[in-house]
Amino acid sequence: MVVSTVSGRLRPFWSFHRQYTTTAIHTGATAALAIFGLLVFVDSRFAAVAIGCYVLPPLVLYLLGRDPGTPTGSGLEESSVGTGRPLESPSDRTRPERPTGDTDQNARDTDSDNDDGDTDSDADN
Repeated sequence: MVVSTVSGRLRPFWSFHRQYTTTAIHTGATAALAIFGLLVFVDSRFAAVAIGCYVLPPLVLYLLGRDPGTPTGSGLEESSVGTGRPLESPSDRTRPERPTGDTDQNARDTDSDNDDGDTDSDADN
């Protein structure tokens, strides 16, 4: 019976933590863990700072009852986060028209195949 009681208490935190791991806050906490973890070679007290940077953000957010935030891979642009519009898919975007053939208007060049792949030797004014 003890196992089911512990499981019942941890389930809300576990679902919170699974959502938290997809946020920018978690990304920053992980980066801080790595940075301060490397500084352990300078002073061993940085180990406590590194662990605190990683463990405290989710605990504080959970205890305060805050929403962990927007997932980092949610498909929203930075400029559209407030509007909630999804980022356009690559197939929705149109490519600008590339000029084909000779772009020289006076036709005084030596580009014989008109694909702009050779050297243009005319004197553009």
